[in-house]
Amino acid sequence: MKLSARKLLSASTQELKEKLGGNFIVVFEDGVEVETCDIEVIYSSYVWDMFRQYPLAPITSKHFIKAILGGKPAGSGTHTKFMREVLWHIHDHYQTIGLEVDMELLSKMVVNISNQIYNDGTLELPEEALTTDFLDYIELAEYPPMVKILQTLEKPNVTEEDIDAANKAAQDLFMKDKGISHNQLIQAVRSGLVRMNQMLQCTVVRGFVFNVNDRIFAEPSLGNFGRGYKDWYSAFIDSRTISVSLNSSLKLLPDTEYGSRKLQILDMTVETVYDTDCGSQEYLPYLIRPDRPGRKGDFNNWLGKYFLDEEQGVVRELTNKDTHLIGKTLQFRSVLGGCKHPDPHGICRVCYSSQAKVIPKHTNIGHASAAYLMQILVQLSLSTKHVINSASAKKISLSDSYSQFIKAGSDGYSYVLAKQPKGKTVELIVHPSNVGDIAILGKTKMVTSLVPDQISEISYLKLKYTKGEDVETVDVMVELEKRKASFTHLALSYIRDNGFTRDRDGNYVFDFTNFPPGQSFLALPKQVFNTSDHAAAILTLIQGAANDRKKRASEDSLATYFHELYEMVNEKLDVSAHILEIIVYGASVRNSDAGDFRLPKAGTSAEMGILSKTVPGRSAGPAMAFERHAGFIFSTALFSPKNLSSHLFDVFVMPQETVLDRRRRGLR
Repeated sequence: MKLSARKLLSASTQELKEKLGGNFIVVFEDGVEVETCDIEVIYSSYVWDMFRQYPLAPITSKHFIKAILGGKPAGSGTHTKFMREVLWHIHDHYQTIGLEVDMELLSKMVVNISNQIYNDGTLELPEEALTTDFLDYIELAEYPPMVKILQTLEKPNVTEEDIDAANKAAQDLFMKDKGISHNQLIQAVRSGLVRMNQMLQCTVVRGFVFNVNDRIFAEPSLGNFGRGYKDWYSAFIDSRTISVSLNSSLKLLPDTEYGSRKLQILDMTVETVYDTDCGSQEYLPYLIRPDRPGRKGDFNNWLGKYFLDEEQGVVRELTNKDTHLIGKTLQFRSVLGGCKHPDPHGICRVCYSSQAKVIPKHTNIGHASAAYLMQILVQLSLSTKHVINSASAKKISLSDSYSQFIKAGSDGYSYVLAKQPKGKTVELIVHPSNVGDIAILGKTKMVTSLVPDQISEISYLKLKYTKGEDVETVDVMVELEKRKASFTHLALSYIRDNGFTRDRDGNYVFDFTNFPPGQSFLALPKQVFNTSDHAAAILTLIQGAANDRKKRASEDSLATYFHELYEMVNEKLDVSAHILEIIVYGASVRNSDAGDFRLPKAGTSAEMGILSKTVPGRSAGPAMAFERHAGFIFSTALFSPKNLSSHLFDVFVMPQETVLDRRRRGLR
């Protein structure tokens, strides 16, 4: 039996449940015939409500659950992927034929469809619910390929690489091995109902654990949450995760939440995106990099941004069809280049992104952008309480320009001096603030009894090479993710035996000309850069501090800070460029020294502000909602109209005037 997809749309989902049964063929409007059954059509029918609302859009085989799944099992994100495909298909088709769609209505339908699928699934399919028991775990633990994986870890001195290899092998087994496809625990993993990291911790090994100070314990725990711990060491180190959780609850999470509040107040000054093109000729250049080891490419994060297509001579949207532009530097329209829209608190759609099409009316775009980023960062801080991955520290990666001077050790956590020509001396010059009680070396016979980071914690050092009258110096940053390098025990022994001098600036000078070649002289602690550290670093960059004033006021500081923020955020996350642009724009001012904290516009000066000065300098409303409230309430400066900005919180100070002003500008 063949059924037309369009004819199926004439019936409601409830009617299809009552009338359909068994197997049949559905003919779609792109001419494709799909063999299917009643269950697949009924599931698809929930999403097809959008076609029922907008009947001029053709329903093709791409808009059916089989195409969405692509042969993979359904998971927790299947319905959202399906709805996204249909929503944008309808939007693009109606735009092609010159008609508008109500994006707010479609967005509301997306929410209602999600709720309907959840509600009907809960009420009508309880007997189909997937259940697991410990027998599934036992079957997997005794499965020969799994036993073979675990045997690779039955040896002394298990390393991080050993655990990574075992986890990778287990992950491939869980996702691809047909011999265990019937196992309901495996089915839960493949559908996304159980997270892979949790599965690995329950079936492989717990791995490396870190303490409250983020230092990773030297030996891993080789038990797992399925079979439990058989030794006291594993139990003791895993108990430290409770302290990590408490530390996160008491300090890290509240700090991130407070930072979120401050950032949202700051960025609320960016109020509106207008569906226009301001015609700006200013662009932000950016190289769209491909995927690289440990890092996704940039393409997806720039989708929807408008750029200058130099071949066609037009400004157009970057779409999924533009993958040929990966590896090229594109000139993007950007609010950071100076939007020319006349509203001092608004920007145009082209300087923002095509995402303006899905923003609900009267949305405060600055608040929405800040809230989006901070929601992720707060969740990251929360995850510190529950993290169960095997801990790992980032390894050293030095630029090729340093290769003739210094290299990473074979372990990835230490530094080795590069071999130098005969007759050339090598000196290490270290600032005194990076060196502790080094005099204790002369009183110590067994240097191995000393704790290296109590003798030295080095962020930067200068390497000085001398041969005759030729002198060459190079500055090297040896700190990585807040982890400062320390002299190794071998280096400390060498310093004890060979001594050191001080230069006229008080720096320590160590002659390392005769240090054993190929041996590590500095080492980084094996310490995680946890999610709370990442969130704190992002907030610090955006907020700024008084000692950053000169750098933040420099020419092109907006572009510089945007690039720095983009790299920092997307090193571990996946946040679109247009969101980060708005956050940087909301933090920018015209001239801090002149007391002009308004948002920059095309033709005005622009610099990165300091949050603690920008918020109270813009308007009375946000100032009184910020901090040190009493001081701001009695500050006469806030009631001077010169160079002040409007802010939604002004309604608490001057309600009538604020409401009238927003009505005049078409805002709520």
